[in-house]
Amino acid sequence: MRKDIDRAGLVLRCIQSSNPTCFEDVTIFATWCFVGAHFAQCQPAVAIEAFRRIDLAEIRRRAQRLAVGESGRMAKTATTISILLAQAIIYEDKAA
Repeated sequence: MRKDIDRAGLVLRCIQSSNPTCFEDVTIFATWCFVGAHFAQCQPAVAIEAFRRIDLAEIRRRAQRLAVGESGRMAKTATTISILLAQAIIYEDKAA
């Protein structure tokens, strides 16, 4: 993250605009990956607005429930958060 200060700042602003209680390592890393994949060529305001429309805390809770199966770990939580972020933002964009 030190190598891309602009993206790091954008990630922090996106999390803050969605739910400031979500500043923890897994959520920051998942948001970092998501922003790099889906908002790399966009203006920062577009990404921030997209995150403002979703509840990152709820996505994090869902990802944690999905990542841990009944008998053990099913997936990495950061990957699951990234997938749920994509699903939520794409759904919001289609609805708008």
